[in-house]
Amino acid sequence: VITHDYFMVTSQSEWEEDHVWDSGYSDALFDNASDIEAFYNSVEHIHDLSYVPGIAPTCTENGCYSHYECTLCGKCYSDAAGTRVLDRDAVVRTALGHNWGEWEIIRECTFAEDGLRRRTCRRDASHTETESFNDLYNPFVDVASDAYYFRPVLWAAEQGITSGMDASHFAPDQSCTRAQVVTFLWRAAGSPEPKAVNNPFVDVKPTDFFYKAVLWAVECGITNGVDATHFAPAMTINRTQMVTFLYSYAKSEGMDVEVSDPAAALAQFSDADTLPAWAVAPMAWAVQNGIISGMDGKLVPAGIANRAQAAVVLYQFFVK
Repeated sequence: VITHDYFMVTSQSEWEEDHVWDSGYSDALFDNASDIEAFYNSVEHIHDLSYVPGIAPTCTENGCYSHYECTLCGKCYSDAAGTRVLDRDAVVRTALGHNWGEWEIIRECTFAEDGLRRRTCRRDASHTETESFNDLYNPFVDVASDAYYFRPVLWAAEQGITSGMDASHFAPDQSCTRAQVVTFLWRAAGSPEPKAVNNPFVDVKPTDFFYKAVLWAVECGITNGVDATHFAPAMTINRTQMVTFLYSYAKSEGMDVEVSDPAAALAQFSDADTLPAWAVAPMAWAVQNGIISGMDGKLVPAGIANRAQAAVVLYQFFVK
């Protein structure tokens, strides 16, 4: 059993400067400070009333109505004589809360970044709230707003680079063919009219949707086909080949594609040593320029590129 740890409140005379009692009390013993407060509330004493002026509430802080408050027991009164007790909650004027105005656009939402907007409280102009927003139009039910390819896919669709498999489906996980990736790249470059009229490939016909794209790509040195007479348009394309197409396009445009230390640029990827020699420079350039970031610490160079990845690679190059 823990015994009481008493402390002494000796007499009225020693407390008379701070406490005025209706009748004298002799020595009193208390267990703790809370007992003293209870004692104040249980005995009749002459209230030491202090006037508390009314304070208007703000958006975020409570105010109060004017009243009198005892400095000893904390009771509230409506009159200076202390005859009309008030409930403490009755003197509180609850915070008003914000009365927000309309949103003001600070920065429009683009394919490169979210928009930014701000609103101001009508009660207090010093209170503002700012938030980012994304109001890009998304026609695809299979492209979630939190998907890593969300913005790239919407950009590609809006720019006419790709239109989806139908009006409401993009099919982000569907694999890409060589013809599709070359066509995407050609459209992203502005669909330039090829100067060449000679078609070296027996599997590319003038009626094909990718016909001009392939001729342009050959003309720019982006691809030479799988052999001298075949482009293999229906062949699926892997991640390395897709990056190499883009790398070759950058070179054809006179861009600086040199990487001082390709091995260092690729060192973070555990499968970098599986790259064929011809793919080291394109992959190092893509990594260094933030065009690709790998998958779980790997480049997955032989992995089949899907439609979402193609949109992301083009977006990172042309937009970011």
